[in-house]
Amino acid sequence: MTTAIWAAFGFLCFAVAAGTAWVGYQLVQAWRQLRRLPGGLLGAVGELTQRLAEVERRVAGVERQVGDLQRQVDSLSVALARARVLMGAVNEVRSAVASVRSFIPSK
Repeated sequence: MTTAIWAAFGFLCFAVAAGTAWVGYQLVQAWRQLRRLPGGLLGAVGELTQRLAEVERRVAGVERQVGDLQRQVDSLSVALARARVLMGAVNEVRSAVASVRSFIPSK
């Protein structure tokens, strides 16, 4: 019986050693693949974060420009409305002057 126990214990030690060696090999392979990534994974994430920050700054600039353009369009609409009122007043004065001139005899 003691031989069977020792054989089982030997097999257990072999299985533990082989499993540990396999896990170690897999860790080394994973480390090599991680180092092969261009700039490393953290570098890629950092670059992506910087690009997102730049996009956010650009979007904020575009929003500011849109607000400025909207204010300018509103100002232009007010100016056009005033111009229409003035043109209407000029047309009324022209028609009044034309009707007065029609009563004045000319040569």
